[in-house]
Formats: sequence, structure tokens, C-alpha cells
Amino acid sequence: MTYPEADSARLLLVEDDEHLAELIMLYLWSDDSDLQIEHATRVSDATKAMANKEFDLLISDYDLPDGNGLDVVKAFYTCHKSAPAIMMSARNDPSFRSEVIQAGVINLFEKPLRLSELQAQIRSLTRT
Repeated sequence: MTYPEADSARLLLVEDDEHLAELIMLYLWSDDSDLQIEHATRVSDATKAMANKEFDLLISDYDLPDGNGLDVVKAFYTCHKSAPAIMMSARNDPSFRSEVIQAGVINLFEKPLRLSELQAQIRSLTRT
């Protein structure tokens, strides 16, 4: 699902829970209706989207059906070297946080999400 606007930020959301993805998109659009969001549910779908489009920001869940969020981040940084990445996960142990940060992720949001915090982070990263 994508809703394009000419000069708006382009975000790739990788989340296999369709209901959570829809909630995130609706919440983000309530603040910025021009935000372009492309949703993928799998690493393979996200990789295809990255190969065909430019994105300003990645938001990825960690646990995905065909891999994990670090696979997505690695592919994202191959195509989008200067764009930031955010990860979401129910995991929050120190070694996991360290692994995510070492992969270049800007922030790790623990599930259940606080959508207002996620929105604020996205707003700060996509200011033009």
C-alpha cells in the first residue's frame, strides 16, 4: 500500500502484522497526510521495493517470516547509504540492543509501541 505525494518523505515500513502496520500508517498519516509509506510484510518484499524505489527512512520489525530486521537493514544500507533505519521488536535485552545499534539502526522501539514516540522520531528524521 502506497500513497505518493510529490515532495513528501518516503518511508518503507516492514511489518508482518497487517493490523499493526495499518495502525502505524494511520497514526503517522494523522500527523502528516503527505507522508509516502510503502508497506512490506517480508524481507524479500522489502528488498524488491528497495531495488525499485528511493526511501528516506526504513522502519522494520525484527521478527519476519523469511528472515529478520537486520537482513532488511543490511539490504537497505546497500541501496540507501545515507537514509536512517529504525527497528521495532518485543526483544529488549542488552545484547540484542547492542547488535541492532552495531548494525547502524538509529533507534530501537520496544513493542508494544508508543506510537507518539515513533511519530516524533520519524518527524525529526524526515524534516526537510
